[in-house]
Amino acid sequence: MLLGTDRSLFTQGSPLSERMARFAGNTHMVDSIIFSTRAHGVLEPRTITSRLHAYPTRSRSRVSYGLAALRIAKPMPRPAIVSAQAPVHPRRIPPPPAFLFVAFFVGLFCAAGGGGGPRGGPPASAMLL
Repeated sequence: MLLGTDRSLFTQGSPLSERMARFAGNTHMVDSIIFSTRAHGVLEPRTITSRLHAYPTRSRSRVSYGLAALRIAKPMPRPAIVSAQAPVHPRRIPPPPAFLFVAFFVGLFCAAGGGGGPRGGPPASAMLL
């Protein structure tokens, strides 16, 4: 499972979607939860390849990213790895504490047996990129 903010994953043929499709080809399944607000336009869940799926949070505001991500992750199969992409901001390094909290909370939820899917077992690891 990947958590991130790069909405170009929803754009067919974008460098990110091409790179992620190649990455997913080497894995069993990659589910990406992309933090987005409704102001970002109409983003719908998208199957990029048979092994790569992208889900926008479509939150009312950035404050509700975490709850929306948990809502999306709950019915998903338990992931083997949880990875979070930290947002890059030229004036703000390290990443905003709120994002780190959300990434940690969603990773902890999955590790504690939060996803309801058939894969079973907690994630093998969680990392923040």
